[in-house]
Amino acid sequence: MEKQLIEFIDGIKTNKQVGSFDEASTKQAIVLRLLFLLGWDIFNVDEVNPNLANESQQADYALSIKNTRKVLIKVVKPKETLDKYQEKVFDYASKKGVEFVILTNGVIWWFYLSSHKGNVLQNRFVVLDFSKQKTNDIEEQLTAFLKRDEISKGAAIKRAMDILKNKLQQAAQKAIPEAWSKILSEPHDVLIKLIGETAEKMSGAPAEKDAIIKFLSEYLKQPQKIEAPSLHLEGKASPKTEKAVLPPEKPTQKSYDGESITSFSLKGKIYKVKSWEELLVKLCEVLMTEYHQNIDNLQWHSIGKKYYFNKNQNELRFPAGIAGTEVFVETYLNPNETVKVALSVLSELGFAGNDFKINH
Repeated sequence: MEKQLIEFIDGIKTNKQVGSFDEASTKQAIVLRLLFLLGWDIFNVDEVNPNLANESQQADYALSIKNTRKVLIKVVKPKETLDKYQEKVFDYASKKGVEFVILTNGVIWWFYLSSHKGNVLQNRFVVLDFSKQKTNDIEEQLTAFLKRDEISKGAAIKRAMDILKNKLQQAAQKAIPEAWSKILSEPHDVLIKLIGETAEKMSGAPAEKDAIIKFLSEYLKQPQKIEAPSLHLEGKASPKTEKAVLPPEKPTQKSYDGESITSFSLKGKIYKVKSWEELLVKLCEVLMTEYHQNIDNLQWHSIGKKYYFNKNQNELRFPAGIAGTEVFVETYLNPNETVKVALSVLSELGFAGNDFKINH
């Protein structure tokens, strides 16, 4: 079946008719065929129920094992964007107590763990794009999270929960320095009281509240050396024996004022863009679809205390939406600012400076 699955994925990639499919054709030619190749009995309505649309407009198929619904699938035609459907189908699956929910237009597949706490974006753990990602990567993910045997024995849900746990831990770790700066810049009364009481015990005299606030303000202005511990999310390496990982190299940025852009390259692969305004949008889409990065976390990424990503487009001057997310990026930037933001984002996500190149 693995060989047949790979051949079928390649067929979707090269089939120019897919873009003109309607919803019914997408279900028959793509979704049901994939389910069959992944071990589901598509002719058994107790296992693959196609009548879910009669029950609700929020899903089209229910995949069941031993009369227990395990997966809900919502299908739309290939030209449809998925964003407007995800909230409703996720809420429906959550209320029904189904573990997984999948939203697809046949080409793009979004996987959610609907039995997990949190909102829809926090629970999206896999994004597949048949038009952009490698066939073997798609086959591996489909097998891991949609193959009947993997669903039946619980391996799929365990992997999904591990992915979401790691994602949340990484987001929390990245937020620690900013949280610390916020505490210092807007000190809570509990912190002021704690410092005051400790200072009084050491000196014998009470410390004035204004003096504590002034100290914290001055302390915040000083260069801080914070050594954050590594999160060992995978593997069994001990922190005592693991070698220190150096931060990604930050290249000296040249000036791009007055220059045009035709494309950029990331790790040697070239991506065409029509303008500087399109660069950050395209870069984020590539990072999400090809490198499985969580773009939603960029709304907390600041550069010199300035934020360029936001879920509220009204907070930006000229926002542009990033496909597949609820995040908008500022595009009212000169070329140098645009490249600065791109390099900062890549550094934050662990890429080296020489991984990225602007082409004129």
